[in-house]
Amino acid sequence: MAERVADPATSDPRRARRALLAVGFEAAREHGIGRLTRPLLMQTLPQLPADRGEPAAPVQDLVDDGEGGFLADGDPLIMHRDVASGRPVRALLSPGEWDRVSRGVRDPGQADRRPGEPARSWLPAGGLPVVVVHGEGEFVRAPVRRGQRNVDVLLTAEQLAVVTADLPPDVALLACRIGELDEGFAQRHASARGGTVLAPRDDLYVPTTAASSSGDQRRADPQLITRADNDFESARSWVLFVGDGVGGGWDTMNDVTLEEVGRDIEFDGFHSVDSGEDGMRLGGGVEEEETVLLFFSDGTDPGSVRGETLALAPDGSFRVVVETKEFYESGESYYRTEDDATEDDDNEADRVSPVTLGLIERVSDVLRVHPHETGRFDPDRVFAAFERMAGLADRIPGEPGAGPTITLTDLYRSEGLVFTELGEKALIGPRPIGDDSGNHFHFTFGSVPSGLREFVRYAADNVWRDQSVGYYTKDHLDDGRALGERAAARFLAASLQQGQLPPGTTTPSFDIRQVPTDHRVEAGIIAGYLALVYDTAAGGLQAPIRPELLIKAHVALLSRQDAFQDSLVELPDRVRSYLLADAPAIRALVQETFRARIPDYEQQRGGAPGIRVDLGGIDIGRGAAGRVTIDEFVTSALDPTARRIRQTDVMVGLGTVPGPDFGGGMLLVPHLVVEVRSHGERHMSTAAARRHYAGIADVVRQQYQQAITVAPDVQRRDSDLWLSVPVPMQAQPDLRWIGYGDAPWWAGDLAEAAAQYGRTLVVLGPGPVGGLSPDQVTVLTELLSADPALARTALFLTAAFDPAVHRLRGRHRLTMIVPVLGNGLVPTADGTELMVDGGFWRAIAFDNSVSDSYSVSPYRIQEVLVWANATALQIRDGQPPAAG
Repeated sequence: MAERVADPATSDPRRARRALLAVGFEAAREHGIGRLTRPLLMQTLPQLPADRGEPAAPVQDLVDDGEGGFLADGDPLIMHRDVASGRPVRALLSPGEWDRVSRGVRDPGQADRRPGEPARSWLPAGGLPVVVVHGEGEFVRAPVRRGQRNVDVLLTAEQLAVVTADLPPDVALLACRIGELDEGFAQRHASARGGTVLAPRDDLYVPTTAASSSGDQRRADPQLITRADNDFESARSWVLFVGDGVGGGWDTMNDVTLEEVGRDIEFDGFHSVDSGEDGMRLGGGVEEEETVLLFFSDGTDPGSVRGETLALAPDGSFRVVVETKEFYESGESYYRTEDDATEDDDNEADRVSPVTLGLIERVSDVLRVHPHETGRFDPDRVFAAFERMAGLADRIPGEPGAGPTITLTDLYRSEGLVFTELGEKALIGPRPIGDDSGNHFHFTFGSVPSGLREFVRYAADNVWRDQSVGYYTKDHLDDGRALGERAAARFLAASLQQGQLPPGTTTPSFDIRQVPTDHRVEAGIIAGYLALVYDTAAGGLQAPIRPELLIKAHVALLSRQDAFQDSLVELPDRVRSYLLADAPAIRALVQETFRARIPDYEQQRGGAPGIRVDLGGIDIGRGAAGRVTIDEFVTSALDPTARRIRQTDVMVGLGTVPGPDFGGGMLLVPHLVVEVRSHGERHMSTAAARRHYAGIADVVRQQYQQAITVAPDVQRRDSDLWLSVPVPMQAQPDLRWIGYGDAPWWAGDLAEAAAQYGRTLVVLGPGPVGGLSPDQVTVLTELLSADPALARTALFLTAAFDPAVHRLRGRHRLTMIVPVLGNGLVPTADGTELMVDGGFWRAIAFDNSVSDSYSVSPYRIQEVLVWANATALQIRDGQPPAAG
């Protein structure tokens, strides 16, 4: 690449690259910039699920409608015009999808800013106009209005240029993986525009940045990111294409290195974040590493495509990706270890060399754990597919350690997978000589904060990496549990002493019977949370003793939030206040605990005998983060205002998620996402892994059920208040409309139905772009504060799902009807029912029980009220229904 983009004014390619980064796309235009080759992966924006009701077809006839819009084969094309961070924006998304991208962090005036906080946007600041659309290989997927619903169509690069011709020639095209192909969509679009196009090679994510329930923590990093596939090289995520360009597109992330410019690399405000080894999203999931050997027919180095997708399940529930591992080559065979390669002939040692080979890894998307969790995959189906595919390994011809003997497409032909271009070149060989039977598994789960203590306890009891096999992994998690319990005891003792903390790191004694129940729950949160913090800190300290291993090998439970501060803001106020107040003692406990486990730490690191260092000052930073000391890392997990330390700042190859798992699967309480490693057995069958997964899932499910169960005395009070509303003789509708413009006809009809039961109906109508706006959330908050009785007596309905409203629902225990999984509201042709385009409606009662339906109508409103009344009567009579 250096030779292709070198500035003709200088013979030094490094200086040329620095100049290109400094002056941006204007200078890049003067060079031959155009193409990069990478497999076409059939994935679109994973967090913006488009309507898949029918296959999308290419548009044959695109015409101007004469009113500033376009008709695609006769149907109106849906396009939103906006300005964000000073950039003109054109978004070809359904109203619901556009709202999910744009809400929460709007331009000046967003209502959820903290005092003194500058206005922020979902886009980073920069100069390029922006086009937002779903990537679909050689097309983009855009919505049109067809009758009463939205339907997707496919546009070519040239058609998209026509639709967005009112923008300047140079644009940023925000569509998943749209910049992957040699002479692909992004290059053709640049040529059609006669300008430059900045395009991502990877999936795009728009993390939520709405204020937390405590209102005191906001994410500080740019909102629009990509996640790269390669763990051990710089991310290759944003590529600049120029119209009619030749040669390779300019990789704006890597053609100038961090060392050259001395800062984090970004281009026009866009940057990338390493996705780690699996790229899984929020919630529960599983990874299965299978050591059948992987090669490529064109000689592609597996290390250069590690993490890339080979094949996808037709329903998107899992994918097959490239993993790598070091083996030993001797003659024409591959061996698991150097000992295996040389055990028969000592003279072979001189001819044995380690080689990095590819392996198969199966990675699921988010799996359903809870009975009412929506939009996620059945784990039984995924594990059944994994078990079938593991069984196919027995059909690979050839002796152990042989080279490639079958194509991946032939091996998995019976599974009906969708193969990528890379997968079609994949060749498979048998396991290496000396390899153990069974596969290697990791799991990912979300845990409610109040369930962390039990979650950690169960995981600690099942860690296979211990000192018997040369690891301290189990010891570190056990020590983290002990540290957490000591801190929890300090918290409880302080709660009995008007907040007075015990001196030093002492663990006082006290009568647990004197501690209020809610304090005991909070003590469990402290114990579990600090166990997670310590486990990562101890892994960082352990790493220099075993430098040949990744830090992850020393950690049994890894927080997969981007930073511990993202988990911190989900903890109760008293817990956060304690962690901040007792931070000096907690930092001291971390050092004291680790020192007790490995007293000769300095010597094990290779230091001179008798030299003792301050463990708090040990640097565990990795990559571009620079220096990160143990004390800084621990402090970042205790203090929301401290320096933000990302997990990827101290951990190589870890995939993180931008926030707690909340709302995406209609979970009623936020879940902290944790990777469970070294669990069960080192090598196990898929059936055994399924049993271990089920064991963790049972713990997570039980703790979630406890978290959403409203206390009996609170349930009784809520029920009495709900039942206190008299049924009127003559119903007078009482509609509280929180929306833009006048209330639509359907809101009035629903309010009339609610009035038959004496209920006020509070409706949050569609916002300016189809969803809710921060202003509406503010109005609802103020309404509940001004009239608390509404929370106990009114029925609430929201026209779009919003995390902030979801939090208000839980905090005030509202009875609410919420749309699930849809892209906007659609009235039926006769006007009697209100549907969710591509989704359904969920009613959630004040006790967290749920009831689902496909439409909302006056009759359904009365059904929900009858159901809520029955729920209240059961509670009053001592027979509370199960939550959820």
